Amino acid sequence: MGLRINNNIEALNAQRSLQKSNSALTKSLQKLSSGYRINVAADDPAGLVISEALRAQLSGLKQAVENSQNAANMIGTVEGSLIEMNDILKSMRQLAVHAANTGTADTNQIAADQAQVDSALRTIDRIANTTKFAGKSLLNGSQAYITSGLVTTELDDVNITRAQRFQGADINVAINVTTSAERASAGAAIADPTSNGTLAVSGNLGTEFVEISAAMTAADLAGAINAVRENTGVYSSGGNVLSEGFGEDAYVKVEVVSGTALGLSSSYNTGVDAAGTVNGAQFTARGLDFSVNTTFFAGEFTLASDFGGGALTAFDVTGGGMKFQLGEQGRPNEQEYMGIESAHSTYLGSGTEGFLNSLRTGGTNDLFQNPEQAITIIDEAISDVSNLRARLGSFQKNTLLTNINSLNVAIENITNSESRIRDANIAMETTDFTKNQILVQTGTAMLAQANVASQSVLQLLG
Repeated sequence: MGLRINNNIEALNAQRSLQKSNSALTKSLQKLSSGYRINVAADDPAGLVISEALRAQLSGLKQAVENSQNAANMIGTVEGSLIEMNDILKSMRQLAVHAANTGTADTNQIAADQAQVDSALRTIDRIANTTKFAGKSLLNGSQAYITSGLVTTELDDVNITRAQRFQGADINVAINVTTSAERASAGAAIADPTSNGTLAVSGNLGTEFVEISAAMTAADLAGAINAVRENTGVYSSGGNVLSEGFGEDAYVKVEVVSGTALGLSSSYNTGVDAAGTVNGAQFTARGLDFSVNTTFFAGEFTLASDFGGGALTAFDVTGGGMKFQLGEQGRPNEQEYMGIESAHSTYLGSGTEGFLNSLRTGGTNDLFQNPEQAITIIDEAISDVSNLRARLGSFQKNTLLTNINSLNVAIENITNSESRIRDANIAMETTDFTKNQILVQTGTAMLAQANVASQSVLQLLG
């Protein structure tokens, strides 16, 4: 190769190689200092697109875990208040049982019991009104679902536990009762007894023996059965012997212990559970009580006792309830919905037995006027609070905690995938860095030699 003055091709070649090695060294330094294989889009355009999508998914998953944890903490707050309510109700029940013992309890003792009941009711209402999480009231009814067109004479109790309202649209709830709930019946009308004897009359509350004489009429026999109604749960109406309760759990049993024509024959019958549909979904009831749980709607209902088969009632869910975002997408199948009914004394109890606030001084079921009914109402209230606790606990355990566990697994796997795409392999990058460092050093040395070599032309100009 000839010697040239204007262009030093060897130096240009060495310079190009040095620039390439220096660029590679800069890239290695950038990867080692940041810990990332992809620092700019030019490093791996396709990898960058996938990595950013995974990062966006990860941020949503992490927030979904936080949402679920906050929801679990909220339910824990409600649980604490409901535990206290349960304890208060158990104390009230003890007071009512004491007040019913009028054989030893005088009016002063019952007045003291009633004062404690009044105080307990105020405490229950205070807890219901002040239980909050992050400023949101939870037990005052503000988180219950709002309905329109509900006919309370057809439904004694309505508790909507879940309603998924797409884009805020109202949900129409159509209840079609195809089979009405029935009481158990002795199976035959009461007749006039024509002999002496004994009948054993049994129901859900117990068994009583009714003595029969040939001088009694059918009305007398009905009166004798009604006289022990509180002990048997069986009564006579319209010439029939019926159970107080409805459905297959209720029964009437009449057994002829002695005698022949006693106005009733031996028999055993149970009641009939209601059956029907809610928005076309079949429900199975226990007596008058039934529940439905579909993808979009869930609730618990109690039919009015005179709501017959073939009857239809409908109402709309127009608002209320709570929505929980449990996934990283804003899709309905990654959301859960729940309503929490009021735990105020006005709502604890039932429409048939009475509500807890009727136990206040001067109320229809205070300890002076009706301690026995007060016990029944308190039992209903305990059941209401316990059922609410169970439903919230089930949501916490089977929905929130399992969701947190599954999301954490997804976060782990997606983080691993994103790391393999974007994170630098330090062992490999260190090797490349050392290689590039040596190439820069040798390139610099060779560029110096190429520049020196061109100066040999001066010897020819001697």
